[in-house]
Parts: sequence; structure tokens; C-alpha cells
Amino acid sequence: MDIRPLLVILSVCGQMQAITVDTDYGGLPLQIERFQGEPTLFTLRNRMASSWSWMVSNQNCSAKCNCAIQWPTALYCDHKGLEQFPESLPSRTQYLFLQGNTISGFSSTAFANTTNLRWLILDQNQLLSEKLDGSSLINLTQLVNLFMNHNNLTEVPSGLPGGLKQLRLAYNQIEKIGPGAFENLENLTLLLLQGNRLKTIGETDFKGLSLLNLLDLSQNLLETFPKHLPPSVQQLYLSHNALTGIAEDSLQGFNSLCYLRLRNNRLKNDGLAPGVFNVTSLVELDLSFNQLTEIPVVPTTLQYLYLEVNQIGEGSTNSRTMKAELGYCSLLLLLLTIDVWGQQPRPRPRPKPPTTKKPSTTKKPPKKELEPKEPTDFPPVIYGPPSSFPDCPRECMCHSSYPNALYCESRNLRKVPVIPSRTHYLYLQNNYIDSVTADSFNNATELKWIHLGNNRIRSIEKQVFEKLPNLLHLYAQRNLLKEIPNNLPAGLEQLRLSRNQISKIAPGAFNKMEHLALLDLHHNKISDSNLAKNLFKDLKNLIQLNLAHNILRKMPPNIPNNIAQLFLDRNNIEEIPQDYFKDFRNLAFVRLNYNHLTDKGLPKMIFNISTLLDLHLAHNNLTTVPLFNLHLEHLHLNNNNIESINGTEICPLTPSVDVYDPDSVPKLRYLRLDGNHLTPPIPLDVIMCFRHLHSIVI
Repeated sequence: MDIRPLLVILSVCGQMQAITVDTDYGGLPLQIERFQGEPTLFTLRNRMASSWSWMVSNQNCSAKCNCAIQWPTALYCDHKGLEQFPESLPSRTQYLFLQGNTISGFSSTAFANTTNLRWLILDQNQLLSEKLDGSSLINLTQLVNLFMNHNNLTEVPSGLPGGLKQLRLAYNQIEKIGPGAFENLENLTLLLLQGNRLKTIGETDFKGLSLLNLLDLSQNLLETFPKHLPPSVQQLYLSHNALTGIAEDSLQGFNSLCYLRLRNNRLKNDGLAPGVFNVTSLVELDLSFNQLTEIPVVPTTLQYLYLEVNQIGEGSTNSRTMKAELGYCSLLLLLLTIDVWGQQPRPRPRPKPPTTKKPSTTKKPPKKELEPKEPTDFPPVIYGPPSSFPDCPRECMCHSSYPNALYCESRNLRKVPVIPSRTHYLYLQNNYIDSVTADSFNNATELKWIHLGNNRIRSIEKQVFEKLPNLLHLYAQRNLLKEIPNNLPAGLEQLRLSRNQISKIAPGAFNKMEHLALLDLHHNKISDSNLAKNLFKDLKNLIQLNLAHNILRKMPPNIPNNIAQLFLDRNNIEEIPQDYFKDFRNLAFVRLNYNHLTDKGLPKMIFNISTLLDLHLAHNNLTTVPLFNLHLEHLHLNNNNIESINGTEICPLTPSVDVYDPDSVPKLRYLRLDGNHLTPPIPLDVIMCFRHLHSIVI
């Protein structure tokens, strides 16, 4: 018989009362469908720093809103102080963010021009039920996510479109649902109603929800366990109500129920019908913060049972009693806290000192143990919801719409699970993984994309990549790697290894990687001696090389001449060799901020590069403005030692150029000179030369 380990935590505590409300989108994160182009940002607030690689455009953008170039179908109108629903929304809008305003309603014509809307986010407004025109929503046939959390609604909005998959109405003032409120929502999989004022659930309140997966009715005023709930529910949350018991037939027919949370109610053993929790699909049962005096009978399939802060006495926790109630349950975790509700813990008997030895009258101070550098007690693994894929690891989530993607991010994993053969896209970021071994990838030969960012990885077995000939993207930033992984696939297109501790690069680390387009090594410990002469020779299609925030003193040698973006900020570079950029055919962006460059270290025409558009030389030791090509558009020279600027000397015009031809004059649009020793006004010869100049900062 396969007996799994049982972890029992028997701690002693006093009365506790804590309710934490997550105000972010109803307390449940939204799964982003990256491959459909769905935006990964819900707001552009505080996202305008220059370190971001995207820009914001106001062209064809509604007033008081922002439009991000990355997501042209998204419209960000959040936290703008809007009191009315915005008018004249662009017809291209599919993702509309209006959270954090004071909007109270919308009219029948509010969405007349946005019939392709997919997301509508209206959290944290002042929506009133009487000011919502239901006829405006019914025509949004493409709408899949509707968020109205944290408003003043007293009833479920009418006219909800049938294509909805997520409806979030948490933290409103809804007192009743009403018959047929969700009758047309046969595609709805998630419904959040926590934090309202529901007292009862009617027989037809949830009629029509044949695919509902998650239902949250927590933090309401329910006194009896609601009946007539959709039997398709896999996750049912009823915490923080006033339930005193559960009838025998309350959970009958729930053949898919996996997670049942009933914490912070008034449940007593005499109110629980015998065998009420005998649901064979049940994986997790939370009965903590109730008034139970005995452990209830649970199914043998249960894996997580939470009973902390009840009134369960010592007699109910002996081995015979637990075996009778739990049977041969395959529990992985049982949390049980005793002596609660203000009861004083029973003092433990202390051994008497020997009579032959006089007891010491002075106590030695306890020895202070050093704090471990890394946590020794990792948080428990977060298991994913039940999946229709039999090969889906329990630690991950397998989305039915994207059978080739495996989502294992933010699960507190310590190792990589066995990856199914169907997986093309693997997400493992934000875990505690310290090494990557080949065993996990034995069948995953079709992998194209691996995200291992923000773990604790110190090593990656070279055999891993022998099994991944089709890998295109490898993201392993924010780890503890000290060298470039060996045996990288030749077909790799993107390699991101930033924010590690890399100080060693083997001479042939990038051999035969002619398809690599992006190599990100910023924020490591790379020095000049780590960059072999022919290290980059095979990277014939490299577009971006990021070596910023390392300890380089020289310009890296033999950079592929096809490169377009070269980032070398925050190094110790003092000079650039003559003709360094001579053979670069596509170089458009050069960043050398925060180095030790001087006038002497810059050859006179070093930046006379016809393809160069953006040049960053801020925070160096320059005293004069270097010469540059007439095609340059952005020049950053802030925080140097420049005392004067001579427009005649730096103007890249030649005598034969027609100054009245807009295509022949210099293209410089932005010039930043603040943090130097300059004072206004701007010299007239600068204005006359750079006629396209839109902004100059002194």
C-alpha cells in the first residue's frame, strides 16, 4: 500500500481574528493569455520611467486616457479622476481599464463604438445599479471578462452578454441575486460575489451556469448552506459567513468539487450531517476558525485538511480517534490547533532537579542562533486546479485553450516537475528552484520557450539542452548562475541571463548560435578577461547585446557588425578605440551612460554612424559635445562637465546641403544637457542647425 507522509502541526494559541481583503481584482489574480496579445499591465501609472522599453502614444487615444504601443487594442483610463464614462472610445478598443475613478454608471450608447470589447475593468468606482443601462452590455458579444469589484451595486447587472467567462462583483452591497440573473451565461467559469450582503440563495439564482468552475460567496451573511448551486463547481468558497451546519444533501451531485473552504463560520459537529464531506473528488477542506469539538469524517481522497482554531480537545487527537475519522486518508497536510477561544494551555510537566545536586540560582542567557542566509522553511507548494489533461503535473496549471503551454510560475517549487511531451511553452518563474536536471525534460523535446526567471538556480545540467533541440527562448534572469550554461541549443533566438553572478564565459559558449537575436547579460560580474576575442563570432544575426552593469574597462571586442542595439551602461569604460564602429551596418541604439568616458577617450568622428538614431552618454566626464551624424535623433549628454555648446562646431551640415530641404537638415529631435555647467539661453546657431529639435533640456 502506498502510504504518503502525514504532517501534523499541534500548536497552541489564543483567540485569533483576522480578515484580510485583497482589493486587487476581487482577490483572485487574472490568468493572462500571452499568446492572444492580452495586456500584461492593468495600469500605466508609475510605468513611465526611461528604463522601460516601450513608449506611450496619444494618437487616436481617447481624452484623459493612455494608449500603449505594445497593446494597441488596450485603452488605459484608470485613476484619471473620471466622473463620467468616457465618450468617443476608439473602435479598436478590446481591453478597457477604468478602475480607480468615480464613475457611477453608463448609458445605452456607452459601448456603441466598441463592439469588439473583450475586457471591461470597472473596479473601485462608485457604480450604482440604477445607473447601469443593461441594454448597452448585451451587444458586447466578444466580452469575456467583466470586473465591477468594490462599487456600490445592490443587484447583479442586467443584460450580461452570453460570452462572459469571468464576472467579478466582489465587495459591493448586493443583497439578493434574483431569478435568472445568470441564465444566459452558459460560458461563465468564474463568479466572484464575496464581500456582499447575501442572506439566502434562491432556487433559480444560479440557473444556466453549466460550466461554472469557481464560485466565491465568502464574507456574506449566509446562515444556512446554500442549495441549488451549480454542480459543475470545482472550487467553492463560503468562508466568513454565519453557517451553523450542513445538511446531508448539500453536496450531493458535486462530482467535480475539489476545494471547499468554510473557515470562519459557526459550524458545530451536531450541525454536520453524517458523511456530509464524503465527496470523492475533494482534495482540500478548510474548516478552521469554527466551533468543532471533533474531527469530522472525511473522504480517503482528501489531501489537505485545515482545522486550526476550533475547540478540538486532546482526546480527539489521539491516534485511534484520528484513524477512525480519517481512515486511510492520503493526507499531505493536516493543520490542527488546539486549546483555543481563550482557553489557557495546559502547562507541561517539568522534570525535577536531582536532589544530590544543588540547583543553579542563576540562569544563563539563551544562546542566540545566527539567522540563516536563506530560509530553511520554504512555504508549501501551491497546487494547481484540477486539469482535464492526465499528464498535467499537480504543481502546475494546464489551460484547455492552450494545450501546449504549462503554467508552473509562483508555486513555491523547489525542483522542476516532469514536463509533458506536448509542452511547447513552459513557465517556471518566481519559485525556489536551485538546480535544473535533465530528468524533468526526458519527454519534452518540443519545448520552444522556457521561463526560469527569479529562482535560485545555481546550475543547469548540460544534458538538459541535449533534449531540447527546438528551444527558441531561454529566460533565466534573477538567479545565482556563475557561468553561462553549457551546450546551449544552436537554434536559440533569445537568451536572457541578467541579474545573475556570471563571471565566467567559456570561449565557445556561443558557438554555432547563428540564430541568436537577443543576448541579455546585464547586471553580472563580467570583466574584460571573460570576453574572449572570438566569443561572439558566430552570432551573425544578433540584434541586441546587453552588457550593462558589469565591470568592463574596455569596449567588448569583435561585436557582430549586424547588431542594432548595444547597451554598455554602468561599466568602467574610459575610451572607445578608433574605427570601433566602422563596419557596423545597422547600429541604431548605443547606450554608454554611467561610465568614465572623457573627451580624450573619444576619437573625433567616432559617432559619425549614418544608422545611429539614439545615443546615450550621460553621467560621464565629457567637457564638450561630441560630433555625430546628421541622422541622429536622440542625444543624451546630461550629467557631464560640459560648460558651453557651439552650434557651428557640432552642426553636421556640409556647405553643399540645401538648408531648405527638410530631408537634408539634421534629424536631431531631442537633446538633453541638464546636469552640466550650462546656462540659458540656447545659442541661436544650435536652433538654426537643428530645425527638427522638439525638446532640449538644459
